[in-house]
Amino acid sequence: MTPEDPEDPEAPEGLEAVKLMLTWDHDAHPPTVYANHLLVSQAGKEVYFYFGEFSPPPVLRGDSTEDFKRKYPDGLKIKVVAKIAVTKEMMSAFAEVVADVAKKVEEAKDHAPAG
Repeated sequence: MTPEDPEDPEAPEGLEAVKLMLTWDHDAHPPTVYANHLLVSQAGKEVYFYFGEFSPPPVLRGDSTEDFKRKYPDGLKIKVVAKIAVTKEMMSAFAEVVADVAKKVEEAKDHAPAG
């Protein structure tokens, strides 16, 4: 396999191509984080996903819009809780999987019993 084409079984000159099976390590326990905002950007050969959490500040009864703007003149911040970078090639597969899962979620919602 070559870096240019991961599916190409040819090894660079002088090296032997070796195929190994990859499996997910289900014993790994990375942290689970909550995100209610997403920003996607692209730079070079990578696509970056920034997952963020926004928790609005309390609004006191009687505060006017002007009071709120005065308290937060620079606006409010979304806290980035995770950043994931993928290759452009992985982006297509990622988008396909996300679309498939979204479709299944919608179909399940349509068939859920009324409660």
